[in-house]
Amino acid sequence: MVRRSKKANADQARKTEVRKLFVERIPPGGRIGNNLLKFYGWLERNYPELLPEEKGDPYERVKSDLEGLYTD
Repeated sequence: MVRRSKKANADQARKTEVRKLFVERIPPGGRIGNNLLKFYGWLERNYPELLPEEKGDPYERVKSDLEGLYTD
């Protein structure tokens, strides 16, 4: 059995929570690109600890985390 690192587990838990909040906050008909940006702003203000810590653009990472839950 291959063990995942603590960092990988923490990142998966973060991603799961971000996806859960997105689904709870944005109704199915509103899951479009514009609302994704609004959600990111809300997440940044209310749950900054859920923003990815890796280098690069955190918005793009959150967008990637939410893949399959929204349409452009």
